[in-house]
Amino acid sequence: MPTGKLTVFHGLRPPPIGLQAYVERVAKFTKCSPVCFVMALVYMDLLAQRDPDMLPTPLNVHRLLLSGVLVAAKLTDDHYYNNAFYGRVGGVSVQEINRLELELLRLLDYR
Repeated sequence: MPTGKLTVFHGLRPPPIGLQAYVERVAKFTKCSPVCFVMALVYMDLLAQRDPDMLPTPLNVHRLLLSGVLVAAKLTDDHYYNNAFYGRVGGVSVQEINRLELELLRLLDYR
């Protein structure tokens, strides 16, 4: 049962862009492989299984997706853009995308 705890992935309000348009934007500009989006969903599922406060909501799903695609691209694609570019595409600062990436890796027990 979710406790309502906010995480680094939560925004103060839902982004003005819908999720489908956001996914299309990330896919268009990052040119990452389709497997990156599948892996991002797997990461989101793993987080939700481990912590009910990580269930996707309108306040966190965009950041969860963006950080998941970023991590997946670094693990699977031969060529990928840097974090600053992902931040611009996703509408977050480079500091925030760095923080999101590190937190995702920590929560997934990445080694």
